[in-house]
Amino acid sequence: MKSIKLKLKLFVTFTVLAISNNSNAQAFEEGVSMASLGYGFPNLSATWMKTYSIMDADIQQSSFGPLHLKFEYGLTDKLGIGASFNFTSASITEEVWDYTEKISFNSFKALIRLNYHYLDHDKVDFYTGIGMGYNRNNFKFETTNPSLDIDKEVAILNQLYNVIPLGFESTIGLRYLFTDNIGAYMELGWSKSLMQFGVVGRF
Repeated sequence: MKSIKLKLKLFVTFTVLAISNNSNAQAFEEGVSMASLGYGFPNLSATWMKTYSIMDADIQQSSFGPLHLKFEYGLTDKLGIGASFNFTSASITEEVWDYTEKISFNSFKALIRLNYHYLDHDKVDFYTGIGMGYNRNNFKFETTNPSLDIDKEVAILNQLYNVIPLGFESTIGLRYLFTDNIGAYMELGWSKSLMQFGVVGRF
C-alpha cells in the first residue's frame, strides 16, 4: 500500500514539474535553433522589369520568388545569430517582327543575420532583424534573330550590377508555434520582397 502511495506521489511530482517546465519554456530562448522556409510578395525584380511591358502589349512576363530560407541559433533569450538565403527571378519575352527576344534576371543573397527578440512567450515570438552579406545579380539575353548580338552589352550590364556585391535586409517578424516544434512565420520589411510568409521549425 505504501509502495502504491509512493509511486503515486512520485508520478504527481514529475507531472507537476513537467507542466511547470513546459509553461516556462519560451518560443525562442538560449540554445534553441529555428529554421524557416517562406515565399515573398511582391517580386520586386518583376515589378522593376514590368516597366518595360507597359510600352508594348506583346510583351509577356513571368517570375519566381522571392524564396526565403533562414536559420537562427539563440545566443541568449533575446539575441539570435544565423543566416538568410534569398532567391528571386523574373523575365520578359517580346515578339519583335518575326523574332523572339527574352530578357531574364535573377538575384541571390547569402547573409549573416542578427535578430533581437522581445517576448517571453511559449507560442509567440516577436523580433526584429538585420542581415548583411553577399548579393549576386545576373542578366541574360536570348533571341532568335541571328543578326542581333548584344552579349558584350549584357556582360557589361552584369559587371555594373555586381561592382559591389553587397546584400542587406532589415525586417520585423512574428512566429507562432502550433506545437513545440512546428509553426508559421511572417516578416515585413526589405528583403527582396516587402512581405513574406512561411513555415518554421524549432529544434
